[in-house]
Amino acid sequence: MELYEFLRGTLAWTVSVAALWPLNIPLAVLAYRIHRGQRPIDMEPKELWIRATFASLGVALLTLAMVFVDYLLAFGADFPSGPIHLAVYLGYVPIAMWIFFVFFALDDLLPALGLFMLYVYLPVAVLYLLNLLIGIWQPLVNAAASWLKAPT
Repeated sequence: MELYEFLRGTLAWTVSVAALWPLNIPLAVLAYRIHRGQRPIDMEPKELWIRATFASLGVALLTLAMVFVDYLLAFGADFPSGPIHLAVYLGYVPIAMWIFFVFFALDDLLPALGLFMLYVYLPVAVLYLLNLLIGIWQPLVNAAASWLKAPT
């Protein structure tokens, strides 16, 4: 049961960051710059921002679609919510990885996975720590978690 509760919390935190389009467009640019490291960026700044805009929009729409699918299966079809959260998360990550692969024209899927993880979980880590200190992000996480049925 604790694994399923952890997955529910992970989905809630992921949704609270990934669905905030257009506020997270700079996060996509930052993730790409971190991903490139010391290597120069191989595109013009305007092109980078356009790619980041569409990649973050795609991930935001995917996030909302996956939350809707999770809601339909957990509440509507009355399946056990823990395995549904696991299945949704295991479907969400590869599709989001593919979105970054396509929009940033990467050579391989593994860098796309790293880019997606930087895009979502770097802000999640910072916001989680801030939330522990002052609790600013908890209302948004609670709103996202309200759409995700508690594991039974």
